[in-house]
Amino acid sequence: MADAVGIEGWGYLLVVGLAVPSGAGYSAREIGRQALPPRPLFLFSVIGQQVLLLGLAVWVAGRESIAIPWAVTRPSGAAVMAVLLTVGLIAAGRPMWRAAVRRRDRIAYFTMPRTRGERVLWVGVSLAAGIGEEVAYRCVLFALLQRVLGSPLSAAIVAAVVFGAAHLVQGGRASAILTGVALVFQAFVWQTGGLAAAIAVHATYDVVAGLAYGWYGARLGYPVEGVPLAGGGVPG
Repeated sequence: MADAVGIEGWGYLLVVGLAVPSGAGYSAREIGRQALPPRPLFLFSVIGQQVLLLGLAVWVAGRESIAIPWAVTRPSGAAVMAVLLTVGLIAAGRPMWRAAVRRRDRIAYFTMPRTRGERVLWVGVSLAAGIGEEVAYRCVLFALLQRVLGSPLSAAIVAAVVFGAAHLVQGGRASAILTGVALVFQAFVWQTGGLAAAIAVHATYDVVAGLAYGWYGARLGYPVEGVPLAGGGVPG
């Protein structure tokens, strides 16, 4: 049956729908107890994770006969919508970025490139996340959930919740916000008929967010090496 989910699809739902959010929740708890890794090493690891996620999504899409709509098929107004969405996201994010740096959130360290090399790596992270996450969540996960749930709206809601949970490492509030953002992006993909515009908005936003974090970090005196453990305790 064309609308059935095969073993590869169920495996994808388990990995992306359960394992990835669980890992994000575990990482969120560990950030407050572990020494921070060198930022370049972390950024390299994120690029690798996004490449693996993209590869898995593309492979499962092939096995499950899911077409990946790369190109925009309904271009009318797509560019205008993309610009408005990008500007709106940046305007909404700007005060939150500044506030996170001011209160010395440890998680901000990971999204705060401070050197030229780190900024180059951050652009790589942004591109990898823009492509990988849009294909993985807005396309493949959504398609599989639609087969299981039988409803595009239900699939979009569950996929958005999973996307938000996959970012629990950024905190509960950020996860909730990203759940709403994911719903907006799902609607944007539907409206434009493809992933290209959503990928462009996603990557652009991530680039701007990272550069802004770095700028605020330098301006507001956020430690280059990150905020130490509370009380100067020994990581464990």
